[in-house]
Amino acid sequence: MKSVSQSAILLFLAFAVFQLENLDASIVGYTNETNNRFTNSASLILNGFDLSGVGKEPDVTGLPGESSRWATAISRNVVIAAFHAMPDGPLHFHPDNDPTSTPVVRNVVSSQRVGATDLWIGVLDSNLPDTITHYAYATENLTGPDGVEVSAGSFQGLNAYLFSQSRRADDPQQDQRVGRNKVRGFLDNVNFIGQTDNDSILFEFDPSGSADFVDFETRFISEDSGGPTFVEMGGELVLLGINAFNFDDPDFGNGSGITYVGNQATSIQQFISDNRIATPEPNTLSMLILSLFGLTSMRRKRATFFRSDALI
Repeated sequence: MKSVSQSAILLFLAFAVFQLENLDASIVGYTNETNNRFTNSASLILNGFDLSGVGKEPDVTGLPGESSRWATAISRNVVIAAFHAMPDGPLHFHPDNDPTSTPVVRNVVSSQRVGATDLWIGVLDSNLPDTITHYAYATENLTGPDGVEVSAGSFQGLNAYLFSQSRRADDPQQDQRVGRNKVRGFLDNVNFIGQTDNDSILFEFDPSGSADFVDFETRFISEDSGGPTFVEMGGELVLLGINAFNFDDPDFGNGSGITYVGNQATSIQQFISDNRIATPEPNTLSMLILSLFGLTSMRRKRATFFRSDALI
């Protein structure tokens, strides 16, 4: 187990110098075809997975180096992002990876911070259509002594998919790229920018050739806050957490941290339930079939992740 001082935590917003030196420094071996979602290439490392639920807002600042903010769908009308980088404009969800496809646009009508964490959840003005997916999210409870790195439970060592900005100057809501990194460990109650309950999953930025180095090894840099990090479980993407910070310490190492959603799963699901928008009721037989399927699915997945609105 390793311990880390809070001074080792560096916020994305204060780490722009790293970005200025090399635009692709955060993904080792980056190419447009393998890592940029909207290159629409069959070589994309997440080719075959539905990425339509990863949304962004347009960049309205017009400032050099600025980019749009993220929001990821976790139900038909609820999205999640980082509290310190919450979206404040219309959200664009593209039904596929084709940059010419027409996005589905939704606005946030209400929102809240999740406890004392860096998680933010918002309600959309209407349900997303069937062309836009929403994602299951982790529910496993992880604990450990404050400031001491411990195992990340069933997620320890998994090869995760980390979303980041691609810096597309021509269309910032299509500004999405994805890399990989292995789950290094869990750190309880990370305190940054005054938020004291950020239970976090850590990723080491391993050097090429080391035992834990993976293809397209990734480290977060400026403007990546609020993007999603997924793991693959049962052939589908499961939201592990929301991009929060990076760290650089001579003893602890350097890498990235996400705010883990699993320890807040009860609060998140309650928010989804409280804000669900009714959908047309299916006939009795269809409802029975869907209910049986949903119960079976929940028994199988309850310990690790949950897909909200399973019966809608």
